[in-house]
Amino acid sequence: MSAAERELAEARQARAETRAAVDTRVEDLRSSLTGENLAQRVKHDALARVQDTADEAIAVARESRWVILATGAALLAWWGRRPLLAWGRRLAERLPEGEPLRAWQRCQDWIARKAKW
Repeated sequence: MSAAERELAEARQARAETRAAVDTRVEDLRSSLTGENLAQRVKHDALARVQDTADEAIAVARESRWVILATGAALLAWWGRRPLLAWGRRLAERLPEGEPLRAWQRCQDWIARKAKW
């Protein structure tokens, strides 16, 4: 066998190996595309991502339960600040005359500065 024939045989063998690899990839691609249409694949992928995100959020919530509880309590106090301050004012107005008004006056002044009404 001459050098040219040997080179041709090696080239044919390399071509056959490459062709087999390409055919395998094309067949894998065809088999993955025949199962679901594009909309189904997008839906499946989106649902998988949402599920992963939800699982991660649940894990974080379990690890930091008290932080979430404290944040929720702070938000409730913030949203209810005006009714709470009004309730405090009504309570301060009903104090008996014998109470020292100076301390309560300072408290009312402080509340007025913080609430800015």
